[in-house]
Amino acid sequence: MSNKREEEINMPLKIRPETPSDYPAITEVNDLAFGQPDEAFMALELKKGALDGTGGVAEYPEEFNNV
Repeated sequence: MSNKREEEINMPLKIRPETPSDYPAITEVNDLAFGQPDEAFMALELKKGALDGTGGVAEYPEEFNNV
């Protein structure tokens, strides 16, 4: 997977629902804070340290509620 577009707009990180097989070669940070299975959520640092000292809740548009 290319992160070229994200680099073009200077995006520091990407947060998205995934499964482990989606990106097996990329080191991911799993969300364990809310008791969700590891495969339910993944965050990818596009810039080293982008997730350092961060916390919070990622909210998706309502259209994603039944995905």
